[in-house]
Amino acid sequence: MALPRVSRLGFTMNYVDPLETFRLLSTIEMQWREGQGSRFVAGLEGGIVAGGVGVLVRGAYGSRRTDAAPSAFTVGGSLTLDKLTLDYAYQPVDLLGGGSQRVGVRLVL
Repeated sequence: MALPRVSRLGFTMNYVDPLETFRLLSTIEMQWREGQGSRFVAGLEGGIVAGGVGVLVRGAYGSRRTDAAPSAFTVGGSLTLDKLTLDYAYQPVDLLGGGSQRVGVRLVL
């Protein structure tokens, strides 16, 4: 399966030290997918992590590709339990209703 090449140029700013209790960051990015035009993405994430346990929430906006039905907005969050992190993201679909849900698990060894 051949996957298209995606080039990205972006900037991420941590407003608070990400190793401390409070977390707040933003990111902006331009993406160029092979055979398509450019796409702009901006996101914000914030939360609290204390003693290895925490909750993070995030939201993002991305300009829509002409060949895709998903909404330009995405929301999600993470639950951190020491070295285990559970991620969730939801992106509504404008065309047919419903949406796309993504769940991820990360373990730091």
